[in-house]
Amino acid sequence: MSLLALLLSLGLLTPQQSLPDVQVVKFGWDKQIVGWERDPFQRPIESHQDMQRQSNPQRREGPRRTVDADATIKSHQKAPAHAAFRYKLTLKNAGTRTIKSVDWDYLFYDAPGGQVIGVHQFTSEEEIRPGKRKQLIVMTEQPPAQIVSAGKAADKELRSATGQVIIRRIEYEDGSVWESK
Repeated sequence: MSLLALLLSLGLLTPQQSLPDVQVVKFGWDKQIVGWERDPFQRPIESHQDMQRQSNPQRREGPRRTVDADATIKSHQKAPAHAAFRYKLTLKNAGTRTIKSVDWDYLFYDAPGGQVIGVHQFTSEEEIRPGKRKQLIVMTEQPPAQIVSAGKAADKELRSATGQVIIRRIEYEDGSVWESK
């Protein structure tokens, strides 16, 4: 089934309504683990051997400094790592006007039944000149779908889901707007 036929069957597009002058080149999503990176501005946690190698004879003669290992480790800890989801859409502006922003939906369908299991609505404020492509990326903590099963089974279910992107609204640099009805 073509995208046009699908949009018509879902009632998201009427026959007299035209599609915008953009082409969905590709889209996808992935799961990211965020918060695991260490702060580059913190001093490194040094082992005793590292400190000995870096010290010079004059330092050894000076007063001894005690390092509180617990305090050093806590200073390097951040919020616990957590999952985030990155949704990507690559668009090509096939029209003659520069795009200022795009409202787009990312729909997820379960593979066996074809029922909608997740919908995400995004607005990307990106300039896309005529004839150019742009990758729009949105990062959120919202998973593709709210799935009841847990663990690796949930990841398998998400990976087997099919996705679709629908362009809802385009605002052009000249102030004009295209909207789906």
